Amino acid sequence: MGLCRILRQLESEWRSIVKGSLGERSAPVSYSDDVLTVSVRGPAAVQDMNFRKNAIMSEIRSRVRPAVRDIKTHSAGVHRQAGGHTPAASQAGRPKKLPAADEKKVEAICADVLARHGDMDPNLALILARCRAVSES
Repeated sequence: MGLCRILRQLESEWRSIVKGSLGERSAPVSYSDDVLTVSVRGPAAVQDMNFRKNAIMSEIRSRVRPAVRDIKTHSAGVHRQAGGHTPAASQAGRPKKLPAADEKKVEAICADVLARHGDMDPNLALILARCRAVSES
């Protein structure tokens, strides 16, 4: 399974893999060398992610091949909502959801980019493929 496809599968199944509020306060952002990087909102969610990391990796292993060897957390920006004290996610760095037809296009573009530039970071190839798919839509 290609790296682009693995990351897309994790993105689409994330809330069923990581249930509850942690699933809503986190999102996979990259996958490389069997290490999944997850963007997590707020210190409590980072702590919860670290506490549940082994269980989350087991759930991922049951759904995705090759297996995830480790999960690294990346703290997302946190800001206060007007009139409230609830942390909210910064949408920067979070990929825009594309229609299913465009996701197929992203996969094809990503495979083409990686074929042409074999030494390119797969995460960068995925970002470029998404940008191209959005600009061509």
